[in-house]
Parts: sequence; C-alpha cells; structure tokens
Amino acid sequence: SRGGEGALLHYWPPGPQRDQERLAFTAQMEDFFKQRLNSAPRQSDEQKFWYDKYVEVSRTPKALAQLSKWFTTEKVAPGLKLDLDRSWQLVRHLLRFEHPDAKRHLESLKQKDPSDRGKKHLLAAEAIQPRMEIKHKWVEILRQPKPAIGFADARSVLGSLFPIEQRYLAQKFNNDFYAYLKTNGTSENEIFVAAVAGGLSPLNCNTEESAKLREFVY
Repeated sequence: SRGGEGALLHYWPPGPQRDQERLAFTAQMEDFFKQRLNSAPRQSDEQKFWYDKYVEVSRTPKALAQLSKWFTTEKVAPGLKLDLDRSWQLVRHLLRFEHPDAKRHLESLKQKDPSDRGKKHLLAAEAIQPRMEIKHKWVEILRQPKPAIGFADARSVLGSLFPIEQRYLAQKFNNDFYAYLKTNGTSENEIFVAAVAGGLSPLNCNTEESAKLREFVY
C-alpha cells in the first residue's frame, strides 16, 4: 500500500539531506519498536502489535538483517510464532527493499506454501519489487478492459504495487491512469475499475498533479 508506515515517514520531505535524516529517525523508531516487542507479554496482542510495527518501519541494513534472521530461524520472541502469513510479510518486505536474502527466502516459501492464499501472497511479493519491468508488466495486465486476472488476485497486486518510497516509479504511469479512467470509467465492472484506478491514481502532495486530477474528475 501507499501508507502504513506512519504519517512522519509518509510525508517526510524528499531530497538527499532529508533522506539521511529520515533514515536516522527510522533507525531510532526501529530500536524503540524492537525494545517494546521484546518487553511485551508473551502471546499478547501487544506483542503482535509491536512486531507488526517493527516490520513496517524496517529500512536500515541492521533491521532488514533482523527480518531475514527471523525468517531463517522462525524465532521472533518468546510466545510469538512465525506462521505462514508472517513469513510472507517478511519476504515481501525484504523484496521491497532488495535485501540480498530475499529471493532465496521467496523460493523457500513458494515450496512451503503452495496454497491459494500463498499464491496471492506470491503475487504481492512479486509486485512490490522496485523494478520497472515488473511494474510495467502489472500495469499492462490490469489496464486491459478484460484483465486476465481475478478481482482477488488484482487486489493482492495493487496493495503492493507502489509503496510510498516507489512514488518515482508510480509517477511514470500517470498517463496510464488517465487513459484507463477514460476507457473504463463507464464500465459495468465498477468494483474492479475502482480498485485499479485507486491503485494507479497519482495521489501525492504535488500541486500540479493534484490540479490535473481535479480537472480530469470535474
């Protein structure tokens, strides 16, 4: 998704100096969340909450290495089991930030979880990788009037296609978004169209792009 990391990281100003400041702040968040995870009561909702938050904000090499270790050992904290959903969560995050262990973990998990649920996780894991050829592949599939993909699978892809730090890739498909709306705006398949349009929409803090979208809609 385009959010999930908290408002501070979501709206942090861009730029090389700002990137360094954001990474330093993120490292502090990682340390704090891990401390809370380790001090949370066993098998509690609090423990699960801090685990999820730690994974969400993990950006630094140290934190990503921790996620990779958790996947390998299947041990996170006393009382917190690394089930299949959490394993997919770790792999997806490692692929998102191109950790060197990510693809090895992905191949292992594909063999371990061939279920329909696993296949949806696999689609999301592929889509989240910050590679232009992958984004182009999925945009081409989704923008067709009758996509060769079901609604549930499309939602899995769209939920991971353009996370916040991949805005620069999403912006390259702005024209595809407007072309898709123009072609499919009156489609009877409203739910599918709304999902695709929402996943491709150029929503950001750019004044020019916001004005263009407002003009198109109205």
